[in-house]
Amino acid sequence: MIIHKLSVSNYRMIGDPLQLEFPEKGRIGILGQNESGKSTLLESIATALYGLVRGAGISREDLVTWGKEKARLRVKKAARGC
Repeated sequence: MIIHKLSVSNYRMIGDPLQLEFPEKGRIGILGQNESGKSTLLESIATALYGLVRGAGISREDLVTWGKEKARLRVKKAARGC
């Protein structure tokens, strides 16, 4: 699966809207200091694609940034065959 775009807002520690476009070829590095949101970014992709994992002990409310009403996740994938 090739992901072209990711939009995230109010998901865990990613409060402000974040939009990323990924290159069609090559590798992607995710760099940042401790607690800067690297794992949260990867979790947001997994949640957008597959939803919540049953039995993980995480509720939908736990995924929304504190003080916000709802989280928004959107992933744009490549068409089949790419």
